[in-house]
Amino acid sequence: MGYITVLLVALSLTMDNFAVSLACGCGPDIKNKDIVKCGSFFALAHIIMFSVGWFGGELAERYIDGYDHWAAFFLLLFIGGKMIKEAFSEKEECFNIFKNTREIILVSLATSMDALAVGLSLSFAAVNFTFAAASTAVFVFITTFLGFKLGRKLNAKFGKRAEIAGGIVLIGIGLKILLDGIK
Repeated sequence: MGYITVLLVALSLTMDNFAVSLACGCGPDIKNKDIVKCGSFFALAHIIMFSVGWFGGELAERYIDGYDHWAAFFLLLFIGGKMIKEAFSEKEECFNIFKNTREIILVSLATSMDALAVGLSLSFAAVNFTFAAASTAVFVFITTFLGFKLGRKLNAKFGKRAEIAGGIVLIGIGLKILLDGIK
């Protein structure tokens, strides 16, 4: 497997966290340091799950495979539901993933579940672990940053509708992960 293929695989792993950061990127009060914090958590979660898949291989898959899609679904359902609920509240502030670190960790884990399977697969393909893990982390960080920035622009233009759409997107991603997992 060539370097270009590994880069494309790493980029494909970022789609869930890009959608989450786009959905959560509302509000003018989000600071760059918050986005960097979130991007770092997302990247770290992907590296951990990728490494568990790579080094834990079949053992990790045997214990996690039966319920990882359920966990991701419920985490994203919870966060998406909170976004929608806050969009309908009387307060003018939008859902803010940065309110506590626990929510960032939950979302990070939910969006990195697929990195476990990719880590396992790439370990069998004899690619360079450091290159694959580093590529994934860099792409996750960059797409998270871009997603938050784009989400902020969309929210400025569409307001509460953007927040509701973001919550629906998170629930949809969770549902997709669940349906893919129960095939």
